[in-house]
Amino acid sequence: MGGTPQQEARDAVEAIQRINPASVVRTEDLGPFALSDAQEPVARLVRLFTQIPIAHIEELPDQQANQLREQALAISNRVRELDEFDPKSVENPAAKQKSLVDDLTNAYPNTFTSIWHHIGYLSSRERDFAAMEVEARSMIETVSKDADALRKDLSEQRDAADSILDDIKQVAAETGVSQQAIHFSTESTSHSTEAGKWESRTAIAFAILVSYGVLTVFLHKIPWIQPTNTYETVQLAVSKVVIFVALFYALTLCAKNYLAHKHSEVVNKHRQNALSTYKAIADAAHDEAGRDIVLSHAADCIFSPQDTGYLSNKKSDGAESAPTLQFLPRVSSGSDG
Repeated sequence: MGGTPQQEARDAVEAIQRINPASVVRTEDLGPFALSDAQEPVARLVRLFTQIPIAHIEELPDQQANQLREQALAISNRVRELDEFDPKSVENPAAKQKSLVDDLTNAYPNTFTSIWHHIGYLSSRERDFAAMEVEARSMIETVSKDADALRKDLSEQRDAADSILDDIKQVAAETGVSQQAIHFSTESTSHSTEAGKWESRTAIAFAILVSYGVLTVFLHKIPWIQPTNTYETVQLAVSKVVIFVALFYALTLCAKNYLAHKHSEVVNKHRQNALSTYKAIADAAHDEAGRDIVLSHAADCIFSPQDTGYLSNKKSDGAESAPTLQFLPRVSSGSDG
């Protein structure tokens, strides 16, 4: 082949490593005599030679290099026989096919026994253990430094996260209280809308009542309504009174509904403002007693029964609820103690 035994061994091993096991099957060329059973034995042999580091074959003695070359050439020859197999040129193609596959299968143990020590030595030369030790120590030192820096960063980030979490909790607490004011705002708006409707109805009822009052002054002068005797006079007077009372009741009812909705609008607006400003006022207190007082008054404003506009009961309900609400914080603080 020309060249040193080491170079020849290298070329032979590289030739084995370049073999594609799938190429020996030749299904299109051989048809029923395709060498599909030979693909796996060829792949095993190729994998065996692939474990040999080409770069260090130069370090082998001539005898060892020649031995490695001979084994590689033997496998190359067997693969070449597969490539040159022609069923038409032999008397018994099936027997020849089986013989080629069996030879490749049986070649693996002998080849492994012949070159395994070459693989072990050359693989060890591939790995510079001293350099690997130095590199490992360097990596360990680098990892240790990175771990310390990461630990420091994590500690700083944890402190920052704790601070952010405290801020979030504070904002959430403030927002949690203030957001509840939206319910009272919604109610206030609803009552304001209804109050506007009942105000219009009250004005209409008032106009009807006034118009009827004016009409009754001249009602008895209408010819077909004008009374002709005492009975008709009494009947006309009673009917006027009944209609007037009904209209007056309708006016009163409309006015009461208007005042009730207007009252509820103001009450709910007051509750909304109490909730919206509760946190600021509570934070202004410097002790728990002050916060309890703010809480009791805020609760009194929010939860105390209010006058509905139909029954006047705000004195009795308010007077009973306020002391109870003011007493609750003291009970809570006493039980905690």
